[in-house]
Amino acid sequence: MGARKLNLLLWALCVLFRPTSVVAATYPATLESTQSQIIELKTAPTKPTKKNKKRFGSCGFLISLAAVGAITLGYLSPAVYHNVKSEVTGVEHVGHGIYLDWGNIRSGLNDEELQILDNRDENPRAVIDMFTKKLGGTDGDEDGDWRWFPKTRYASDYLNSNNTNRGNCRHRASILAGLLNDLGIEAILQDGEIEEVGRHLWVYLPDFDLVADPYAGVTISRSEYEGGFDRNSIHRPSPLKRFVAGTFY
Repeated sequence: MGARKLNLLLWALCVLFRPTSVVAATYPATLESTQSQIIELKTAPTKPTKKNKKRFGSCGFLISLAAVGAITLGYLSPAVYHNVKSEVTGVEHVGHGIYLDWGNIRSGLNDEELQILDNRDENPRAVIDMFTKKLGGTDGDEDGDWRWFPKTRYASDYLNSNNTNRGNCRHRASILAGLLNDLGIEAILQDGEIEEVGRHLWVYLPDFDLVADPYAGVTISRSEYEGGFDRNSIHRPSPLKRFVAGTFY
């Protein structure tokens, strides 16, 4: 036992007084790991490295780009914003930030009007006349303005003649076309240049060969209505024009 203890003591002394390289060879994994940790602590940067700066800079750029993109999208094309919102909420968007809130629309109708609406398959013309007249009138006219972000509005607000800011021809024609198409009555937006007035929008009803002008609140034959227009200017607004029109609320 004495000899064994002496050998262990000598071995320990040799290890303690050996050069570092020898100790490293004896305990490579432990020493290298310890030295690595010490070096990392001594050389740990107190400021972001170039690599980290580049990484953080890229993230900041992407965030800024996304923010600018969102603002630009809302500024230049609210139509896209509202179409996406319509898909998410399930409420139809007819253009210009206007949604068909059928619950409020129905609650704003009297008993006679509700009966006309519910019997639309038997008398669709009555439904056309009803909504065209309810949207009629120049009171509360507005041209719309540019906005950083789109403004959400609802069709029921435009159907109430007591409300102010009820829009102009493009708002009301879009609402009427949206309402009728949603009810299964084909309605097509058209626009043209009317004498002494300028550009105007209305709704054409091909199944009846009628024109409904919700701004004027009238439904008449196409030939009679278009008599006051430059016929070469009458057409259905192009998809691009309808897309750009979303920039106005």
